[in-house]
Amino acid sequence: MPGVLQVQLAVAVGDTIGEVRSSPGRSGHLLAWGAVPAEAASAARKAAEQIRFTVR
Repeated sequence: MPGVLQVQLAVAVGDTIGEVRSSPGRSGHLLAWGAVPAEAASAARKAAEQIRFTVR
């Protein structure tokens, strides 16, 4: 995906995800780049829209 440098998830299908209380408690990260900040933000938004967490 253009502008996306890295997507890393620290959870797998079936994992229980708790409330985020600190940065290390996050479920992953996404790193995007752009020639200007708005371009990077747009790339990050588009990539984030592809990630889904399902609550059961």
